[in-house]
Amino acid sequence: MADSFDMIAKTFFGLEGVLAEELTALGAQDVQQGRRMCSLRGDLGLLYRANVHCRTAVRILKPIHTFTAGGEQELYRGVGQVDWTAYLDADVTLAIDPVVHSPVFSNSLYAAQLAKDAIVDQIRAATGRRPSVDLADPDLRINLHIDHQRVTVYLDSSGDSLHKRGYRQGAGEAPINEVLAAGILRLSVWDGSTPLADFMCGSGTFLIEAALAARSIAPGLIRGQFGYMRWKDFSQAAHESVLAEARRQVRPNISFPIQGSDLDPRMISAAQENARQAGVAENIRWLVENFESVAAPAAAGTLITNPPYDERMKTASIEAVYRRIGDALKQHWAGHTAFIFSGNREAARHIGLRPSGRLRLFNGPIECRLLKFEMFAGQGVAVAKRPADGHDARQAFANRLGRMARHWHRWARRQNVNAYRLYDRDIPEVPLAVDWYAGHVLITEYDRPHGRTQVEHRAWLETLVTLICETLAVPRKSVAVHWQSATSAGRREPKHETERVEVVEGPLLFEARLGPSSETGLQPDRRVLRGKLWNDAPGTRFLNLFARTGTATVAAAAGGAASTVSVEASRSLTAWAKRNLRLNEISGDLHRVVCQDPLEFVAQLNPAAGPQFDLAVVEPPGFDGKRREGVWNVQDGHVDLINRLLACMLPGGQIYLVTTFRRLTLRESLLRGASVREITRQTVPPDFRNKKVHRSWSIVRTDG
Repeated sequence: MADSFDMIAKTFFGLEGVLAEELTALGAQDVQQGRRMCSLRGDLGLLYRANVHCRTAVRILKPIHTFTAGGEQELYRGVGQVDWTAYLDADVTLAIDPVVHSPVFSNSLYAAQLAKDAIVDQIRAATGRRPSVDLADPDLRINLHIDHQRVTVYLDSSGDSLHKRGYRQGAGEAPINEVLAAGILRLSVWDGSTPLADFMCGSGTFLIEAALAARSIAPGLIRGQFGYMRWKDFSQAAHESVLAEARRQVRPNISFPIQGSDLDPRMISAAQENARQAGVAENIRWLVENFESVAAPAAAGTLITNPPYDERMKTASIEAVYRRIGDALKQHWAGHTAFIFSGNREAARHIGLRPSGRLRLFNGPIECRLLKFEMFAGQGVAVAKRPADGHDARQAFANRLGRMARHWHRWARRQNVNAYRLYDRDIPEVPLAVDWYAGHVLITEYDRPHGRTQVEHRAWLETLVTLICETLAVPRKSVAVHWQSATSAGRREPKHETERVEVVEGPLLFEARLGPSSETGLQPDRRVLRGKLWNDAPGTRFLNLFARTGTATVAAAAGGAASTVSVEASRSLTAWAKRNLRLNEISGDLHRVVCQDPLEFVAQLNPAAGPQFDLAVVEPPGFDGKRREGVWNVQDGHVDLINRLLACMLPGGQIYLVTTFRRLTLRESLLRGASVREITRQTVPPDFRNKKVHRSWSIVRTDG
């Protein structure tokens, strides 16, 4: 137990300093802060204590091997240099968590597969049997970290992430992570011995973490299970000693109020159960009450809350909510220091108070701010401004829609197109997009701030639909409505048959469908890009990846492409693409429509066979910025995808990359032998007021 070794404690961005303080207090040596981590040194007892006691650590890792790998074989051999029989037997399970930042190993899952093969091959050679992989509950969890060509292999002593304390039985739609909540409490002025409240408490994470800290209840006492308990060198006696020490430190009670309130009784019920599981049920007072009317539990103290701020929260007018938060602070929380944690910086400006401090943190992938407000007596009361009179807004909308319809109808006749946008959220009080499809209308609703109730807002929207029908002289049956706002979530359109509409776009014809589904089959905002493909296509071998209904293929084939390949995973969409080709009298073996996962198709391409394409368009599926395990996304996967395509392109060949993910950071330096240019301004049509309805790049192969 006396032998010390290096360790890594992982955490969230912005919590490194807090974690360093925790580790030092536990007796760690040589504590150094890094990015989302701290390095430290200690013995096996410290490793146990860090897992049991740390409130702001996500994982505690033990490095066992570091090496350099410039390719697949070197990675395989390097992992195989570890004597894995010292860590696992053939009858146990393992899992590998890859963290890869390297142009050499652009596919993290493939790197993990190579490492797994090296481990199981070694065990099989030694025992004749091989361990199994269990991603959910492995006996040994291994962390593989690759930074350029430097590879470090860690044993994960925590097993499940340490944020999983074991008390959360119920949660809201967007509960804050327990580690992040504990870190925010440490970053605030709250000292663990003064009144604390959360007036939008949800499932109660802030307050439960506060009560645990105030009573010195180590989170590991609730959880009970850690990865190191399955290690070969696990010391039951040392583990029990750490737990006994933690139990001795527990304080029996607290002498100050902790109060949580929420308008939703289901959330309060969940919070009460979570507090009971955590052993702090008697230390927190719970109220079912709106944040605007709840009273502070004491004359002075700390308020900390995490109001809704992203698309998952069913709040129709987020900015109006933040204005009301500011009003509530001024009316009821004088003498308190308030901390608002939010990922909606624009909405947070509507609080109407100047923050005395702000910290940048992340809630998952969402960049957030922890805002500090000193609430002094006598600041006055602000009243939220009511929205403009509904009749005035409707009249302004009708006038605007009528003018825009006349303008774009004339423009469209000159262009010989009959699918285009008439209205694009021009008036803030009317958050709609109105698209024309050959005499039919598609209405899409978006969120904008207002002060209406859900019932009032739905009535408002129904009035707008009627107004649109009257202004454009179309029957209600020819109008499809896609409700996207939080206010209208769950509402159902009257059932009617999906309308099949034949759309003209210059010399091209497309089949569109307007109905309950959000898939129309034709994206009017890609019209300019289809024109570019028409011009670029003569004599080329064209690839349409993520082809959907094949509209880009129709443009390239009609423009004179020598051959086309359209790759789409959906059977219904590939059938639709074939209909679009037939509609334009495009047929034959030179124009293939392939029903296959586009990523699998690209992985099967053989660069050794020589250039296979001269022109390509890649339109990956949308990405909301939230990474999900095992699900490909354009931000993390575009480098590998484009590089594989470039290897199969003729020198001078061009790839058009198009995405609806506005925050895409194109990693140009990692694209091999390519010239990259963003062309978004050139490809968004003039009828779209939103000039970032999509983003697009031209990627040309320059080597060869």
